[in-house]
Amino acid sequence: MPHVFQTFDKDGKPHPRYKFEYRDWKGRRRKATGTTSYAETERTANRRQIIENEIRDGIRPAPKESDKARDYAATVSEYLAWGRSCGGRRGFGWSKVHARKKGWTLKWWGDRLKLQTIQDVELADVEIALRELLAHGQDESGPLTEKTVQGYSEAIASFLDWCVNRQYLAADPLAAIVAFDTTPKMPHRELSTDEIAKLLATAPPHRALVYRVALATGYRQNELRNLTVGNLDMFGPSLPLAAEFCKDRRDARQPIARELADELAALSIGKKPDAPLLPMPLQETCCANLDRDFDNAGITKEIKGAGKATFHSLRVSYINSVVKSGADLKTIMTLARHSSATMSMSTYAKPDAQRMRAVAESVAEALKQTAAAPMATQRLAVGAEGDIVNSHAASVCMKPVEIPLGVQVPQGV
Repeated sequence: MPHVFQTFDKDGKPHPRYKFEYRDWKGRRRKATGTTSYAETERTANRRQIIENEIRDGIRPAPKESDKARDYAATVSEYLAWGRSCGGRRGFGWSKVHARKKGWTLKWWGDRLKLQTIQDVELADVEIALRELLAHGQDESGPLTEKTVQGYSEAIASFLDWCVNRQYLAADPLAAIVAFDTTPKMPHRELSTDEIAKLLATAPPHRALVYRVALATGYRQNELRNLTVGNLDMFGPSLPLAAEFCKDRRDARQPIARELADELAALSIGKKPDAPLLPMPLQETCCANLDRDFDNAGITKEIKGAGKATFHSLRVSYINSVVKSGADLKTIMTLARHSSATMSMSTYAKPDAQRMRAVAESVAEALKQTAAAPMATQRLAVGAEGDIVNSHAASVCMKPVEIPLGVQVPQGV
């Protein structure tokens, strides 16, 4: 039987609402809060106990985990803790930046939709909020782009997917949501050979070294920042990097030229193995320095139809250098550290105008030679068969004649 009781505060004053204790269908003791009426609380407790007994006896179905109303803020905290520990690719935790953005965005959703429980999320409300963001949203760089707004959408969608996987929700309320077009209007462009030469010539030596390593390995900015003196492999020579510092969470080993390896080794003399290999400041400072170096080198940062020059352009230039070297597709994917050919060839590889012109000229020359070539098979005119036979009969007595295949010789000749 359930038990009704009353609690008291530290001054001995009774709490106005009664509480009750009961046993759930698994036999565990549970406590709940009733009303200010003892009799009404007792009736509530008896009804709860009857329901639990019926579930235990199989009269009622057992409650599902998704039947419970879960607090939104508490569930988000659980999700973020999971993500920091093992929520990334191949079981690695999220980066600090990614975790911070996730937490901020999910808090924004909770405030925007006034969410009390995770069951309060509805597709219509989310879509209205996303449309308003796209129409009126602003950040320090100006109006929000489709890609930024899609990030808001993906943040709450991935959170709800996680809730469904843990059976906190019976179904995903955002299963029918449509993604925005995130095709970049100004993608990271490839730097030309002249631009690379100007950049390396005008940048300070310590920054030029960073750019050269990026152009020789394709490592991203944060990956370069995590290279240490101990990573330098002089036997390869190569620059390996542990999976925890790589974007795809796979161990990397990028081959480098002997000359660059010797230069890095000379600059590393006297440094500890865990010391940074390259002088890499924080992201904001690094990008600001690169913009300054672009200006000093006279490099146009944005070109309509081509894209914008950024630090990531060094990686784009590296991958295109690998493609232009004539490497096979597997080698391109391996050096680019891409798991799909689509990423290497469709996203990173850029068409080369000179190579396309050379191919067009080659095709035109082949077509010209084909049109000018002599006919491989000669056709006989109608009625010429007799002339061929007479000619053959006149010459047969003079010397042996080789009969071509396909020519029928009349009997008796």
